[in-house]
Amino acid sequence: MRGQITEPKTTAAAPPVRGVKLPEFRQLQQLPREAGLGKAAGFDRAGNGADNLQALNGRCFISHLTFFAMKKRLTLVVLLVLVAILGSFFLARGRYFAASGNPSASGYQVGDQVTDFKLKNVDGQLVTLADNGDARGYIVVFTCNTCPFAQAYEDRIVALHQQYAPQGYPVVAINPNNPWLSPGDSYGSMQKRARVKNYPFPYLVDATQDVARRFGATRTPQVYVLQRAGSAIQVAYIGAIDNNSEDAKAATTKYVEQALADLMAGKAVATNFTKAVGCTIK
Repeated sequence: MRGQITEPKTTAAAPPVRGVKLPEFRQLQQLPREAGLGKAAGFDRAGNGADNLQALNGRCFISHLTFFAMKKRLTLVVLLVLVAILGSFFLARGRYFAASGNPSASGYQVGDQVTDFKLKNVDGQLVTLADNGDARGYIVVFTCNTCPFAQAYEDRIVALHQQYAPQGYPVVAINPNNPWLSPGDSYGSMQKRARVKNYPFPYLVDATQDVARRFGATRTPQVYVLQRAGSAIQVAYIGAIDNNSEDAKAATTKYVEQALADLMAGKAVATNFTKAVGCTIK
């Protein structure tokens, strides 16, 4: 009808395809048809391009799948690397244990002859029993840094050395603990402990536990009083330092001191074996 305004017809835009964002969809719609890109891109005359967008959506889906597949492969690679590292760690531990073993209850008995050993001291020097040719015997103590019993006896061990080393029976302390199981007993920790406590005796590391196994030591602290007999060195006493692991002043029987008193008097040790009270060797 004349005078009636008719609104121009417009072509409705195709709805966006699932998975394609609206801005991306409109950008595809606005590709310049003058350059013939509409046909190349698969657009119809209305510029809908639905088939092309479905293809694009499929490519996006494939890209997402590829990304997740790569992510899973990367995760698998990381897990395999971790497994390899942990496997190497436990293999090293297994080899260490196979080489060293663990100390056992079988070992020297009273009267047995002791084979000399060579162990590294906290000062880096190697120590043997033969180094001290003037010694009449030794107070060999298997001890460590970390055991509460060893810590409780620490001052008493120092006192034994100060009292009996001038009489020919010095203390030789040996740490047999495995640092894999007891990191506080590493060689560096031993050096620090000896320095802080000002040990007047050698503090040796039994890295393979061979010496502890040979002696039969199973606890820290555990004492072996040795007596020189000509060119041989024999075991004269095995066991605890005294009968009170908590309070030195409350100890009523001092086994090591009694054993040394008997030896220096030229007598057989009356009480030559007691049960060592302490932590198991790690």
